[in-house]
Amino acid sequence: MANTNSNTKDVSDFSPSDLESINQFADAGLPGISAMDQGKIFRARDLYFCGHRYYSIARIFRVRKDLILYLAYKFNWHKEKVEHLAELREQIAFGLAEEKLQHKAFLIKVSQHFRKQIGKQIDAFYANGQLEIDAKEIDRQLKIMGGLNRLNPNETGEELASVPFSGFPEGLSHAAMFQMLIDENKANTL
Repeated sequence: MANTNSNTKDVSDFSPSDLESINQFADAGLPGISAMDQGKIFRARDLYFCGHRYYSIARIFRVRKDLILYLAYKFNWHKEKVEHLAELREQIAFGLAEEKLQHKAFLIKVSQHFRKQIGKQIDAFYANGQLEIDAKEIDRQLKIMGGLNRLNPNETGEELASVPFSGFPEGLSHAAMFQMLIDENKANTL
């Protein structure tokens, strides 16, 4: 008789009828156990890890369900699966945190590039009075800053407030606002 005492094995995956089947299978002398060599046992365990249930695994290997139940009990598949999933959770959490940091670093590089490019155009404006800034570039820079803002909320967990633009119609895109400024500047210089 198999020892199905929950103190010695993690049996939370087995129903009471499964435990009874395991005991009966062991009492009967483990009939058909020779059909499962080590390779098949590992493949059956892998199927279990992938979400297959005991009945499904038994059908795939064309063996009795109680044989698969016994193997799962003997080798403690459920405990292994729980440990495996816990490890995956940790790996995923670390991977997401790492990806978020890399994304922030990329956005900062892109933001610095566009800020430098736009800064040169603003310096040229101060030097010669000609404003040659493409409003789409300003809009792109503000969108990048907005992306950084969403990735880096303040201490309360809320996104930092956007800089309000007064004197412009509500709902106007940043590009349209800056295009209005450029057009106004061109009209003033003519």
